[in-house]
Amino acid sequence: MTATTAPLDAVASLRSAGDAMLRAVVYHSDHFELSEQFDAVTGFEKSVSNLSWSYAAFLSAVRARTAAS
Repeated sequence: MTATTAPLDAVASLRSAGDAMLRAVVYHSDHFELSEQFDAVTGFEKSVSNLSWSYAAFLSAVRARTAAS
């Protein structure tokens, strides 16, 4: 995107990027157990697992995405 990108095109690009992030969280989760951090090289989760705010953040993102459909 650039400064001249049409607003609807920008929205579509951002929505697509957000959808990709949600898919990545599911793909890289450890049997759907969400961790605090992601490894910068592999993309897989590391650090403390099963933190309530990780689940809350994911559910909030899914709820917002569903409302935007």
